[in-house]
Amino acid sequence: GVSTALPRIPCLLKLQGGNAETTCAVCMDAWRNPGSSPNHRGNVSIAVRPRGEEGDVIVIDCGKTFREAALRWFPEHRIRRVDALLVTHGHFDAIGGMDELREFQEFKAERDEQGNLLAFRSVHGAIPIYLTETTMQTCR
Repeated sequence: GVSTALPRIPCLLKLQGGNAETTCAVCMDAWRNPGSSPNHRGNVSIAVRPRGEEGDVIVIDCGKTFREAALRWFPEHRIRRVDALLVTHGHFDAIGGMDELREFQEFKAERDEQGNLLAFRSVHGAIPIYLTETTMQTCR
């Protein structure tokens, strides 16, 4: 796949006075039908659940369009958590959405005996991220 999403911004900016003939048919379809067009897509990523609906969810790549994709596809496939991330390379199309993984962290408030908030603690710990040393160096 490509490192950009579709429709491409430069392609749509060619629209002059609403004239669809100045842009490509793929971007036009993606723009006009964002909920149903197979041409409307983000960075390449996949969520894998190897043991069925109750198994762990492993996300492969988490690019800059991850949030949009998760909102579009996770409810439909009943994905409620992310248990691990596998990053294939250190480009933004594979790591740009990693900050969104915080939304999958479950935290519990820790309070003192008087009920004062002390801290929030992760219930399950950090989401493990798997990547090569080369990719880690690129990310740093």
